[in-house]
Amino acid sequence: MKEDSVALSIVATSRNDNHGNLLQERTQWFIDSIAFGASHANFKTELIIVEWNPPHDKLSLAQTLNFPKNISNLICKIITVPSSVHSEILGENSNKLPMMQMIAKNVGIKRAVGRNILSTNIDILFPLETFSFCGSFLKEYQLVRTDRLDVRFPFDKSVQNVESALNVCPENIIRIIKSDGIYYPNSGRTNPRYKSLSDILIFQSKQLVDKISVKQNSIRSEKQTQNVNWNKNKPSSVLIADKLQALYSIARFPLLHENACGDFTLMTNTAWNQLKGYPEWPMFSWNIDSVILIQAYSFSYEMIDLSEPKIIYHMEHSEGSGWTPEGHSKLFTNLETLELKYFTNSDLRSYRLKYMHKNKNLVINDDNWGLATADLPMLIP
Repeated sequence: MKEDSVALSIVATSRNDNHGNLLQERTQWFIDSIAFGASHANFKTELIIVEWNPPHDKLSLAQTLNFPKNISNLICKIITVPSSVHSEILGENSNKLPMMQMIAKNVGIKRAVGRNILSTNIDILFPLETFSFCGSFLKEYQLVRTDRLDVRFPFDKSVQNVESALNVCPENIIRIIKSDGIYYPNSGRTNPRYKSLSDILIFQSKQLVDKISVKQNSIRSEKQTQNVNWNKNKPSSVLIADKLQALYSIARFPLLHENACGDFTLMTNTAWNQLKGYPEWPMFSWNIDSVILIQAYSFSYEMIDLSEPKIIYHMEHSEGSGWTPEGHSKLFTNLETLELKYFTNSDLRSYRLKYMHKNKNLVINDDNWGLATADLPMLIP
């Protein structure tokens, strides 16, 4: 397959450490989903998995996963970033934080040859409609997002292939991650991200009605376990400042689809290279995936939010291994215990207020982004 004819590069990262439990199984479904999409597509696809800081006592991803061999318009590549590079970046924290997700994705994005590049994760399944769109002709400076539907995993033993998995996913939805919040079947919207000041009024009014309605007791109880308290243990002065900052941000800026954006951000190769990838900050990856949206907005990119059926399915993993309302406390308790730095929600709001202005043209990395000068081994499994 000629590399200059690739329509779509799909970039993800992993390491063989069973992060989130059943990692190998989820990754295999992810690879099979891409193979399924490629086999039905009329364009050529490149899958790049960046194996970051592989454990010395475990087999490599190439040794543990099955990559398709007989799909003519799909090529798979594994790029390895050795532990020595990881240690050089993180120093004394290298053992506490074994994965640098955004830098790893930049490694793949920098080396991708597709006309379009999709940054995603190894626990995602792609409906054919979504896959087909990813290989279509985008405008040069667009950023495309979509909703994420979280589904129960592992699948029932009767589910033997990707087609049957995609068929059962709608029956196994746990939650839906949209731009304006998280939706639960039969419970509605929780953890809202407000579109406007009027949206706050409408949502809070509905919450009040629910609380005083005896008929809503069961729903209220369920919602209380799903809504996250981001303000726990904050001093009142900080809490007031955060709320004022949030209100101003809501009034001043459009709502970008930042929720779960690390699972699906699609742009042209040209656009990714203009922005120079995700910020390469040596910290836990919380909120860093959102910054690329602020960068794109600052360059006046057109923001596209897809709708059904062009969505993605996310295979659920263990609580605290990634963010969910249910795993929120476990995730952040672990980060605090390990004393790992991350880009807080307040940091993100401040960044938005400072940089989310059209024609600001925010670029964070230099020309060496994605470890451009590093000689990294690449394998076609």
